[in-house]
Amino acid sequence: MTASPGPGPTGLRELLHGLADDQPAVRVAPDTWRRGRRAHRRRVTIAAAATAAAVGVVAVGGTALVRDVTGSPDPVGSEVAPALPSDLYGVPEGFAPGRDEAGTDPWAEEVRTDTLAVGVTAAVMPVGYSGLVAVSAVDGRYRGLDLPGLWTEGLFNNEQAGAAALSPDGTRLAYAWADRARDATGDPTRALRPDRSGVRVLDLTTGEVTDHPIPSDLGVQTYGFGWSPSGRWLAYGITLVTDRSGRVSGSRNYRTERLDTTTGERTRLAFQSTESPVTVSDDGVVASLGSGGRLSADADPATDDTGRRLPLLGDGGASRLVWDADGARLATGMQSGRLIVIGTRGRIAVESSGFLEPEDRDASSEAVHVLGWSGDDRVVVGIDNVDTLHEVDVRPGSARDDVLQSRPLVTLHGEYGSYLAPSSVSLATDLLAGPTRSYDAPEWARTPVWERPAVWLAGVVGVALLVLGSSVVRRRRARL
Repeated sequence: MTASPGPGPTGLRELLHGLADDQPAVRVAPDTWRRGRRAHRRRVTIAAAATAAAVGVVAVGGTALVRDVTGSPDPVGSEVAPALPSDLYGVPEGFAPGRDEAGTDPWAEEVRTDTLAVGVTAAVMPVGYSGLVAVSAVDGRYRGLDLPGLWTEGLFNNEQAGAAALSPDGTRLAYAWADRARDATGDPTRALRPDRSGVRVLDLTTGEVTDHPIPSDLGVQTYGFGWSPSGRWLAYGITLVTDRSGRVSGSRNYRTERLDTTTGERTRLAFQSTESPVTVSDDGVVASLGSGGRLSADADPATDDTGRRLPLLGDGGASRLVWDADGARLATGMQSGRLIVIGTRGRIAVESSGFLEPEDRDASSEAVHVLGWSGDDRVVVGIDNVDTLHEVDVRPGSARDDVLQSRPLVTLHGEYGSYLAPSSVSLATDLLAGPTRSYDAPEWARTPVWERPAVWLAGVVGVALLVLGSSVVRRRRARL
């Protein structure tokens, strides 16, 4: 039997049309497209929200990588003898208070404290452009100081120590003080209050603040504080504000003063101050470094005697200047890397000098900063770009081939972009003669980024949010 041929193209088309005509009409709901668009927008919104939440959590975790909330409890009574820590750690700049619309936001939890009575302090160092941190001489903790009226405007981060100085016994802190004037609405202006600027001295054991205002027409700015070895006298430089915007101009607007902290009596000295800090002996003799590296000492304000002067080996660029306990010698460091000890009893003369040779580094081209005397013939110094404070033997004739002998004393650690320069550190110099004490490094300095709980938590929460968002989107698609 021969099979009948199938329908041709024309017959197949007619057959399909016939089948289509026999099917019921398809009715599409009028709001189908509207519901589809709404579902699509919902999917996009959910995905965007999940992504934003994940990014936000990761950002918060990234901030917390230097702010693990470990806290620093306020100090309590202790029988432990004060000592200088063997390591000092630069505090991350982000820990310092910033400015918000309401005024000032707080210190980070790691260094936050609700009191100025932080106890005997081994060191004070700057954080950011508006903060100072005290390092305890008893437990080694770091505590941010909310100093009322602290004036640091115009100073860079590593110069904040020029606006404050720790007393030799670590119980008091002298700092630059200035209160801004306020307008009719009560908001602060750029102008200073003439009767509310000068020097403040904070008792770190009680939290009490003593004001020493300096009369002026438009206010003053103080800097470069130097304590006498016993802590009775305080010397500092003054700049007189010359306009209502808080600026200073004119070379005649710089002064040097001496303050008796026991009586509050202030004495203006004859010689002008310089950008270098000044220092005062237990006899009340103030010394200052002038231009060209020349030394001015024994200035007598009654006779306008500018004091005795000494060219410091023709080597300008001197840094911090420090008296010894007997008021017989001055130690200063030079920008060239040389340390100089000057005898001041009788004829002023250089007793010893030389370059420093820290371990594994030739510091002959780095500036030297004297931080204090640790004994009759020993001086503690820091060197720019060297991460160790050294104790130097300054006995006459002790230098070998123009190099003074030294040993490492304290290690400086700069963390997370914060540079801990020796010139920015103020030490309790009475502690330099004793042994140092070792403490565990602060949390922000010892825990690598990838090991911090906050980072792991942020990552887990971020992944969970992404999974949740994807699941919601899949369920929405299944309903359509």
